Amino acid sequence: MHHGLDVKLYPPVRYVEITHLTPPGSPSITIIEVMSVNATVPEFYHVAGPARFKVTGTAIKSSNVDGK
Repeated sequence: MHHGLDVKLYPPVRYVEITHLTPPGSPSITIIEVMSVNATVPEFYHVAGPARFKVTGTAIKSSNVDGK
């Protein structure tokens, strides 16, 4: 898996974790955590509003934080 505009410029990643938050009465917020193969600290990206992702060749897990 690679992140960025060009795989020649950005290193492959160990993992990507995506968290969607939808506060009542507010737009959804997406937090994306990316850990590069050669990094010791992950990068974080924040997106407000709808976010779409193309996911291939990976497992998708979903959880409900509040238990409902």
